[in-house]
Amino acid sequence: MMHMLNRRIAPVLVLIQVAYVALLEIAFTTLAPDTAELDHTDPSTSGRLLYTAVIIGVLITLTGGAALLGLDKARNACPTAVRTAWLAILPIGELAIAGTFLFHMARETFGPGTLIGTAAIAMCGLIAFASVREVLSAVRTSVVDAHS
Repeated sequence: MMHMLNRRIAPVLVLIQVAYVALLEIAFTTLAPDTAELDHTDPSTSGRLLYTAVIIGVLITLTGGAALLGLDKARNACPTAVRTAWLAILPIGELAIAGTFLFHMARETFGPGTLIGTAAIAMCGLIAFASVREVLSAVRTSVVDAHS
């Protein structure tokens, strides 16, 4: 069961998160009304660049984490130190995402957003758990190899 969580379920959940972030970014970019000129709230160019860089970094981290969790080829091709570091960063990001959903849920009344937030927190928890298990497995393997 744990092998299926680490190798099949967690990577699919991460890819769902990637799709969610990508769709939200597309929606916010294309569907938002352009009132910045009227309200004088147009963000600076450096602010836009920083925001874009953060979103791209998050998407790369999530996609790479999904590949390292779900694909044997990616796992074997990646050096152990890089794989361990990448999969150690992934649960930190997942906990940040879960915290953000929890923060927004606490500020709103019960409704559909609460159910979506609960599902998102559960997803983040499963992904973080699977990533931590992979990191611990890699550390155990390297310790055993060092003692041999």
